[in-house]
Amino acid sequence: MLRLNITTSDQSEKKAGSSSCVRVNGLVEIGATLAIDEEGKPVWKNDPYLQTKYALEKADKLLFEAGAFIKDVIRTRMYVTDISSLDDYMLAHKEMFCSIKPCLSIIEVSSLSVPGMMVAVELTAVVPDFF
Repeated sequence: MLRLNITTSDQSEKKAGSSSCVRVNGLVEIGATLAIDEEGKPVWKNDPYLQTKYALEKADKLLFEAGAFIKDVIRTRMYVTDISSLDDYMLAHKEMFCSIKPCLSIIEVSSLSVPGMMVAVELTAVVPDFF
């Protein structure tokens, strides 16, 4: 079994003993990704569309580091704090995944770990079983 852990500068990874992305053989999992920059500061505060787009772009970079691509994504999950902005979350998702059409779950939660964040994105991808 081949395992690759990808960590970022996010301090919460150190506190929790976790990784942003893990690849085991051909399976790639990306944990909750927020619209925060490399310094840990929120971007696009209170804008659901731009936060979703930013988080998906961050997740895409993690996929690449794991040897995967957007086309390999089979499932996306979005944890959102305001379901009334559903159209904004879905538009950003559609722009990224329109031709791929992975499974999608959108789950409303009461809050996320960073104030002002409205969405956290998780991805699952399957790629050929080699590095």
